[in-house]
Amino acid sequence: MEGNLLLAARPTSSSTGKPLLIFKQIAAALAVESEQAAQGRYRRKVGNLGGGNASYDGTP
Repeated sequence: MEGNLLLAARPTSSSTGKPLLIFKQIAAALAVESEQAAQGRYRRKVGNLGGGNASYDGTP
């Protein structure tokens, strides 16, 4: 279930072209210490399904 929730948190917004949640926000929600930890968890649970850049967090 966690993988599905993580996957749902990362789709790109049609209005901004950026992910709905950045890994900093996901890290806070998962209570992990860093964005990198959240990215690692995302990759383990979801994988790189789209072949896109999973490390892109949407920040300028």
